[in-house]
Amino acid sequence: VLNSGSVVSQSTVTIDNAGNLKIFTGTSSEAERMRIDSSGNVDLIQSNHLRWKHAAGGTIRASIDADSSDNLMFYTGSSETERMRIDSSGRVLIGDTSSSFADASGDDLVIGNNSGSHGLTIHSAAANTSSIFFGNDGTNGNIDGSVQYFHESFGTVALRRSLVFKTAGDNTRMVINSSGNVKIKTTSDYYANDLVVGCADNGGIT
Repeated sequence: VLNSGSVVSQSTVTIDNAGNLKIFTGTSSEAERMRIDSSGNVDLIQSNHLRWKHAAGGTIRASIDADSSDNLMFYTGSSETERMRIDSSGRVLIGDTSSSFADASGDDLVIGNNSGSHGLTIHSAAANTSSIFFGNDGTNGNIDGSVQYFHESFGTVALRRSLVFKTAGDNTRMVINSSGNVKIKTTSDYYANDLVVGCADNGGIT
């Protein structure tokens, strides 16, 4: 049993008078690696990784690290290859270590590293939708615009495999159906037309 002020073999584990449990490598004169403070918080000292292995002393499968610039990095594999990081500004970078090439108005999530092809997939059930919503706290509440894809078994047959664009809340502005026909600002049927446009006074195509 370790009490406050206790020291074990080679001073690798100590409990100080404040009730902090400290773990060192070698002797207490060497660098402190981990601490459990008197409030129960677990501190990993900077530059040390939190690692996952299948067995003691086995191959590294994944790890997490934080650097002196307040970035949190996530790694996979025995070589601890970085896959994702949350930087000091809260931006999420997947497959890259910098958001410098991204526009400041759209760099909260950055995917890819300028090498090969990259993308984002939304995987939904066949009877449901895949959606991207744009929201604010204004007139239309949580949804101010959206892009929705209606999958092949969706309940409304006419919407199956259609891509729908909405603005100003839940107002449909354009629909591209499964045949590639386009409706803009109208609820009219497609009939045999490839493009159907609903025009109010002075409306039209320019």
